[in-house]
Order: sequence, then C-alpha cells, then structure tokens
Amino acid sequence: FIDIGANAGLFSLIAARQVSESGRVVSFEPSMRIFSRLVENIAQNGQSNIFPFRLAIGQATQMVSFTEGTSEHTGVSHVSPDGPN
Repeated sequence: FIDIGANAGLFSLIAARQVSESGRVVSFEPSMRIFSRLVENIAQNGQSNIFPFRLAIGQATQMVSFTEGTSEHTGVSHVSPDGPN
C-alpha cells in the first residue's frame, strides 16, 4: 500500500493492519512537523510494516519550496514557489 500525503498516518495505520505483517505500507509526508506525528503514530501503534519517508511525490525529481499549513489546517501544506525549502 502506498500512502501519498500520509499526514499523521490514519490510512497508513489502517492499511498496515489490512496487509498484515507480510505486507508493506510506504508512507510519504513532506511536512517536517506532520512527518514527526506520522512517525510517532507508527511507533505508538506498534506497526513495523510501515516505512515513512519525508518526501513529496511528483512527476519530476527536483528540489522545490514547501509551505506548511497552520497547525489548525495541516492539510493545506503545499509546494510553493515562494515557500521555504
């Protein structure tokens, strides 16, 4: 299972239980703040078959700027030409 834009990992955690120990879940979350929550949630739920990566997924391989949403609206984080790297 591949979770692109995993946020705090809700779907990754559900998928990890569905694919069982023999399956794998690969989770991508570019926001450092949210990625930390993803990693914490994986550990707190004892999931060893989720592999998190702090990366954005797109059609090209390149460095981009990224603007994080506020703590109240984490889902609005996005690649931005004027955001910090």
